[in-house]
Amino acid sequence: MGKALRLSAIVCGVLVLAACDTIPREALNAYVSAFDEARASGEALTTDFIAARAESDRRDATAAPPAPVAILLTYVPPAEAQQTATDVRLMAW
Repeated sequence: MGKALRLSAIVCGVLVLAACDTIPREALNAYVSAFDEARASGEALTTDFIAARAESDRRDATAAPPAPVAILLTYVPPAEAQQTATDVRLMAW
């Protein structure tokens, strides 16, 4: 049983090595080239993002906080003491 297992492992290994020899080199090289270009573009994009983020953080640190906006609310009591829900809805328009 051990010899048969060893022999089948060797046969499988030889088949795998033979199959690896038939990989189309041009397609593999094109894939590797495209992957390298994508990596270079991604690295450039990441570098630009890091620089922009640092600049944004620097500007945020030196900028004065926005001035508070004062909102004055005044309550004007209605002439009529009781208003219906329809009156309130019409006033909202």
